[in-house]
Amino acid sequence: MARTLTDTNVDKPGAGISSFESAPGTMPARESLYRIAWCANQDPDDTAILIAGGATTLMPTKGLTLLELGRTPNYATSSWQLLSEHFESPKRQRILPSPPNAEVVDFCLIPRSSPHFAGGHDPIAVIALLTSGEVTTLSFPSGIPMSPTNQLHLSLSFIHPFISCASLTPMDRARWLGMTETRAQGPPILEGGAETTHPLKRFESRNIVQTAHADGTIRLWDAGHKDELENEKLLQVDVARAVGRLENVDVTRMSLAGSSGELAAGLRTGEVIVFRWGHNRNTGREPPPSKPNTPHALTNVTDRKDPALTDGLFPFTLMDQHDGPVTSLKLSDVGFVAAGFE
Repeated sequence: MARTLTDTNVDKPGAGISSFESAPGTMPARESLYRIAWCANQDPDDTAILIAGGATTLMPTKGLTLLELGRTPNYATSSWQLLSEHFESPKRQRILPSPPNAEVVDFCLIPRSSPHFAGGHDPIAVIALLTSGEVTTLSFPSGIPMSPTNQLHLSLSFIHPFISCASLTPMDRARWLGMTETRAQGPPILEGGAETTHPLKRFESRNIVQTAHADGTIRLWDAGHKDELENEKLLQVDVARAVGRLENVDVTRMSLAGSSGELAAGLRTGEVIVFRWGHNRNTGREPPPSKPNTPHALTNVTDRKDPALTDGLFPFTLMDQHDGPVTSLKLSDVGFVAAGFE
């Protein structure tokens, strides 16, 4: 039996084609099949096929296709027709969506425990490479996007997604050691490994890097001085949630106060947001819809907290000046903010 993602028995003359025909008597082009992986749940007889590519160019949603086949019939007692029907009619077919305007060209399955079978036994996540050169991490089999913060190596966060803006600020060691966020996360993806030996001498002033990414997130981490990192965890700030929208969240300037630990971010659309370290008493509960931003005034955005974050940098106040992109931004150690607009 030969099939595509949507049609079966395509090797036989007269087989029906039902996949998004652009016009009667025509057939839309299909993507190449980039990668196929046969994976199983904890029960090795309960299998699924994960496919990158193969969809028609008219498909409205791009991403990975998962064919959940269910339990495999017994080969010794099943007929060829029964086996063919098993592969012809999956129990469920779903799409693990990729970011807009990007397609998946390769992927790597992350198993729960077994390093064998190319990661296909009981996977918990999949890391996908996009046509843009970026990578994205999805939970398996739900396809929910996962943040790489404190899950993958720091270097992978540079393209997860691409960095749009970066800054560096010296910060007091005691202040940085106290900034360890508490975030709800799934099981760790990477474990083990031997750390590189560093000099035990430590510098009291830490070099804290801030990187803004294309999805509206800012990550903070200690670049170190070739010394031992006492706090190697990353911090993540959700600018998109703080602004109140998911699109057009392009951070152009950032400023971190080395003494107070406050963070300011300026956007191409003209907003300036200040984040302050705090505690979320409503962890796990989505906050109610917030009021719209007030033009030419300060807006209290303390209610726009990430429900997955218990302790971390939370939105504090927002200014929507409507004076063009933010071209300069500086946050003082005593709470004053200076912003320049185009």
